[in-house]
Amino acid sequence: MTGSNAPQLTARLVSPGMHAITFAAAAPTGPDPITAFIRLFVSNGADAAADCVGSACNGGGGGLLFGSGGSGANGGAGGNAGWFGNGGAGGNAIAGTGLAGGNGGRGGLFVGNGGAGGIGASGTAGVAGAAGQAGTAGTAGGAGGRGGAGGLLVGTGGSGGAGGMGGAGGSGGSGADALSNKAFGDGAAGQAGGSGAAGGEGGNAGAGGSSGLLGSVGAAGLNGDGGNGGAAGSGGAGARGLDGGTGANGADGTDQAPNGGTGIAGTNGGAGGAGGNAGQIGLGGAAGTGGTGGIAGADGQTGSNGNGGAGGNGGNGGDGGNGADGADGGNGADGIAAGANGGPGGDGKVGGNGGDGGAAGLAGTGGAAGTGGTGGQAGPDGLTNGVRGNGGDAGDGGDGGNGGNGANGTPRNSGSTPAGNGGDGGGAGIGGAPGTAGSGATDGQAGVQGVGGVGGDGGNGGDNNATSGEVRGGNGGNGGAGESGGGDGGNGGTASGANSITTGGAGGQGGASTTGDGGSGGTGGAISVTNGSGANNRAGVGGAGGDSVAGTGGVGGTGGGSFRSGGSSTTYAGNGGAGGDSQTGTGGDGGKGGSITGETNRNNAGAGGAGGTGGAGDGQPGANG
Repeated sequence: MTGSNAPQLTARLVSPGMHAITFAAAAPTGPDPITAFIRLFVSNGADAAADCVGSACNGGGGGLLFGSGGSGANGGAGGNAGWFGNGGAGGNAIAGTGLAGGNGGRGGLFVGNGGAGGIGASGTAGVAGAAGQAGTAGTAGGAGGRGGAGGLLVGTGGSGGAGGMGGAGGSGGSGADALSNKAFGDGAAGQAGGSGAAGGEGGNAGAGGSSGLLGSVGAAGLNGDGGNGGAAGSGGAGARGLDGGTGANGADGTDQAPNGGTGIAGTNGGAGGAGGNAGQIGLGGAAGTGGTGGIAGADGQTGSNGNGGAGGNGGNGGDGGNGADGADGGNGADGIAAGANGGPGGDGKVGGNGGDGGAAGLAGTGGAAGTGGTGGQAGPDGLTNGVRGNGGDAGDGGDGGNGGNGANGTPRNSGSTPAGNGGDGGGAGIGGAPGTAGSGATDGQAGVQGVGGVGGDGGNGGDNNATSGEVRGGNGGNGGAGESGGGDGGNGGTASGANSITTGGAGGQGGASTTGDGGSGGTGGAISVTNGSGANNRAGVGGAGGDSVAGTGGVGGTGGGSFRSGGSSTTYAGNGGAGGDSQTGTGGDGGKGGSITGETNRNNAGAGGAGGTGGAGDGQPGANG
């Protein structure tokens, strides 16, 4: 036939030493029943598509008379040839599935070579174990496809496909780190690592295809190698040792303030967990059946041992107990006899010393290496010893006692009847010494120095209400000095009479301080003059505020008030006290001037006190009465 639709056939004669016979028909350019009929007898089978599924993965068959079979894909079989032609190659299995390769197609019934078997897929790798658990075994590799048979008269059998490699065993899971879940004692040991799993067996090789009268038998494929055993998991780390307890605090201060107790030593760190055992080796695949020349697959490699877990770190030493606060000083005794001064307040006691910190715990030992394989290492010892315990804080000094009040003057019809002055406040006790840090590789911190107490308040001056003679109220006592704050000055005593001289007591000065505020000045004593004739009747001035180094200066005291009724007397209210100074803080405000009551003529109000100076700002002056 001639023309565009006539099949164009090509052929090549083969001898037993040759391996290819090809028949090809040109594809028609359009629908032609004659061409389709010819292709039924003379044509090559179609190759399976690369993305095929199921039976579509088998290669197509050749024409009934002439034509080679198509190649399989994804484990599908190769197509068979007609009377004359080569069998199609079996498809290789999809990697990692462990499935078998496809068988090679049969050669031509009379003349033709068998198709090669497909390669089996490697087995699936095992899954790694969870914490401290063994891994899962790898699956076996797939078998190689069988080679196709050669033609009855002339043809060589197809070679068998190679077996797939067994999947690697899953590695053992690393042991979990231990947690410090105990109330006391050494840290817990870490969990042992899991064992590695066995590797999968290698797949069997495919058998070679049989030969015709003239030709050779196909070679058997190679057996797949066994999968490697999984590596063992490493042991978990040991838990950190628990911290030591805090030492007991000292008792309340009396005359002698006890010291704080020593801190308890920290506990040792826990040992590291043992390493996991190595996985068993995978077995090599057996020699392929149905052919010759198959070679046993190689055994897999032994998994490595897990490493031992790290030892836990030592616990920290306990902190030392706090020293007790010093006792407060006692109040001064009140005056007894007329005109007696109040006694000074007692000084505060020294605070107790802080207790020493506890010793640090030792680091834990490393875990042992796993057994059953090679390469495992013992775990390292704990990295550090615990931190030394901190020293306890020292006790604060006691507050100074308050000064006693001055005695009141005894009323008389004539003569001077002075009232007693208030006693000065006691000085505050100093703070105790801090405790030292405990022993250990890393230094702890010393305790905090105790803070000094507050100064005692000054006592109030005695009152005087005589009807004749010179009448004077007692002066207020000065406030005691203290690190945490100065004591307040006592108030001046009041005076009342109808005499030539009536004088109120002056307010006491506030106590000084270093870190706290200065004490406030006391209020000046008021005067009351009825039907008097004197020209020099004066209320007491307010006491000055106490100075401070870092705090605020004390507020000045208010001047005493003045009451006048009848007579020719002249009266004066007291001036306000000056505010205390401060080196780095704010100066204290000045005290307010004393106010007048009763008749306003010849009755004079007091002036306000000046504000104190300060590094951070001056105090405000007091208001006039």
